[in-house]
Amino acid sequence: MLQVQFIRENKETVLAGLAKRNFANAETIVTQVLTADENRRATQSCYG
Repeated sequence: MLQVQFIRENKETVLAGLAKRNFANAETIVTQVLTADENRRATQSCYG
C-alpha cells in the first residue's frame, strides 16, 4: 500500500505505475485521495 506522502511527492510516478496496471480512473482517484488528505490536514491544524 502506498503512503499518502509518497503519492503527494511522486504523483506522476504513481499515475504511471497505475497506468501500467490498467487502473481505471487513476487520475481522478489520486486527486480525490490528495484532496481528502488536504482536508484532513486542514482540520487537524485548526484544532491542533
